[in-house]
Amino acid sequence: MRRFSRAPLLPEAGAGGAPLTAVIAVISSLAALALAAFIIIAAASTAWTAELKSSLTIQVKGVDAAEIETHLAAAIKILDDTPGVVEYRIIDSKAAGKLLEPWLGKGNASSLNVPALIELKLGPAGRNNIPALADRFEKASPAIVLDDHGGWNDRLANAARSGQALAFAVFALIMGAAGAISIFAARAGLSANAEGVSPVSSLPWVQIQESGVGSPIR
Repeated sequence: MRRFSRAPLLPEAGAGGAPLTAVIAVISSLAALALAAFIIIAAASTAWTAELKSSLTIQVKGVDAAEIETHLAAAIKILDDTPGVVEYRIIDSKAAGKLLEPWLGKGNASSLNVPALIELKLGPAGRNNIPALADRFEKASPAIVLDDHGGWNDRLANAARSGQALAFAVFALIMGAAGAISIFAARAGLSANAEGVSPVSSLPWVQIQESGVGSPIR
């Protein structure tokens, strides 16, 4: 009895023990990275979409600088009279033209009638009245265009959902592979140590009689 109680079911450090431990450690690390990517993408997409939903862009166009300034003044007056406007920042034609210099070259945008821009941030009350605000701009002048970034928001949300689905699929595949490796390794270990895993009927302290009733040997 003392000999059987001390002997382990499987060898504590078999030939495949260290490699199997290393494989499981690597797989667990990959699974943790996939799960972290899923969480990071979810948090980042929530922050990005929230930022896009809370900000809008107003484009003020015109055939010349004087007309752009006139339309810009009308747009500012509408914003001052609109509840729910948290803040807005004006980017005039010259400043907007400088934003195009990396593509058009330095000084080339000065000859163009680049539309002025207004970066707008709305509160909850203002978000609910975006269609009404767009109608007011349309009535004031067709040259005042409100962009609520809906297209960007939808594309970003779709990309984030695709990234989350990919990360979760990788995580599920890695966990499935880890479970399969553990099962196969356990079966292989049991098969390799079949001689040490004796059935109850072969133990010396149990005698199985022909009647099926066992009694200990004294």
